[in-house]
Amino acid sequence: MKLHTTLASILPLTLSLTSACVIIGDGDSETAGDTASTSDSDSDSGGDELVPLDGPCGGAPASPSKIAVVTNDYVNGGLSIADAAMSVDVDVAAASTDTVATSHAGDLYLIHRYGFNAIDVLDSSSWASKGSFDVSVDGVPEPNPQSLVFASDGLGYLTLFGAPEVQVVDFQGAAPTKVGSIDISAFADDDGNPEAGVAIACGSTLLVGIQRLDPTYAPVDQSYLLAIDTASQSAIDLDPDAEGVQGLALEGAWPRQIRVDPSDPSGETILVLTSGIERIHVPTATRSWAVSAESLGAVGISGFDTQAFVTDDAGEIAYLSATDGTYPASAIYRVNLQDDTAAPDKLLSGVSTLDRAIERLGDQLWVGDATLDATGLRVWDLSVDPPTEMTAAPLDTGLPPHSLVSL
Repeated sequence: MKLHTTLASILPLTLSLTSACVIIGDGDSETAGDTASTSDSDSDSGGDELVPLDGPCGGAPASPSKIAVVTNDYVNGGLSIADAAMSVDVDVAAASTDTVATSHAGDLYLIHRYGFNAIDVLDSSSWASKGSFDVSVDGVPEPNPQSLVFASDGLGYLTLFGAPEVQVVDFQGAAPTKVGSIDISAFADDDGNPEAGVAIACGSTLLVGIQRLDPTYAPVDQSYLLAIDTASQSAIDLDPDAEGVQGLALEGAWPRQIRVDPSDPSGETILVLTSGIERIHVPTATRSWAVSAESLGAVGISGFDTQAFVTDDAGEIAYLSATDGTYPASAIYRVNLQDDTAAPDKLLSGVSTLDRAIERLGDQLWVGDATLDATGLRVWDLSVDPPTEMTAAPLDTGLPPHSLVSL
């Protein structure tokens, strides 16, 4: 296993957050290939089928029992593992100062982003190393990998913030090997790079969120969701009436998290966190607000304040972390995914969530709190209303918690 613990500055975090700290202006929107959109009046399930799915959209385990906690103090990084019994195995593996994790088929993948450009594969039964993969693109000094998802072909699809391609990686052999790449430069703005980030697989279809930023990291127009057929390794046109291959325009800025919508038993609907929570019916490429930016704005959550969310089993409620005042001060809100007229309910404040630092294990809501001198995991009992905290002090994670993912 590679040890990525040498960085002595906060530059990677600064660069990772740059795109989350800009003001959206009246950007240009002349670039072709990114214009498909629908209004909030469109039905989630109405319209023509543009994306025939051969499998449900993937996501977190149906009944997760553990949480992988990526930690860092801007000098060193680590991985700790928490379970529903509220015990934590601290520092089971090393991480970098800009790492996110994802799990698949019994393995845990540590994606080392800006400045590190590598993936470590761990056996999630022992946390032993199963190999490493160096992320590189010819002529690109900083590919900056973001999300790794697995389609029905068993291959890994890796999005890059710093290059206009999705890399195809085979992790099943003796060593991880790049076996291809998918060109998404047609969806870029004038700088040639669409700035890809979050992704999810629905059978053999890959959905990728892009930001379209100029060289100063300011948005040029809207963010989009791309659909890619992994069988042909080509983009799917989401608006056949428009010239070129189109993506789905999102109403909010910066898609930063995607989850399956549990309220759709077919697995064809996803929830995308932007400046609100957008509901996307994938086969028809239609969108609507589950929780609108206006609804969140009414309680002081605006622009890039939203950080992460997790839903209940039924897809009726989401728990949302958002900046509360000045970052990294944060609060947790309970929002209604089925009734946007319901006011968001602030459940708790006084926490410091740095990234995607919220998960759920059954009736337990887990929050990674990086508050100075009180860092660790905090857990609330969701079986009572209002939820009550289950620990007298934060559970120790070694270094401050940065992001959480259920296992």
